[in-house]
Amino acid sequence: MNVLVYAPPRTNQKFWLLTSLAFLIILASIFFWQNNQIIAKTYQLQHLQEKLTGLQEENQSLEASATKENSLSNLEELIKGLGLEKVQSISFIQAMEKSVVAR
Repeated sequence: MNVLVYAPPRTNQKFWLLTSLAFLIILASIFFWQNNQIIAKTYQLQHLQEKLTGLQEENQSLEASATKENSLSNLEELIKGLGLEKVQSISFIQAMEKSVVAR
């Protein structure tokens, strides 16, 4: 009794082996590219967070400086430097409701 055994052609195995290898190389390349992108964005995010922290500290410093410059005592000194005098009495002019200004 003779039994025939089917042997697939070797070219078909080589084709699938090369196709699988190419697919794995493509998947590995995509994985490494995505990993590289994640690392780059992480460093960029850290840099921007450090920059934000620096700007927030500078903002607080500028707000404190502006508050100090606009304080009442500092403004009084600036007014004295201009040679202005303090108002002694205030008088208001009362206008009639139906008055018209003419030349």
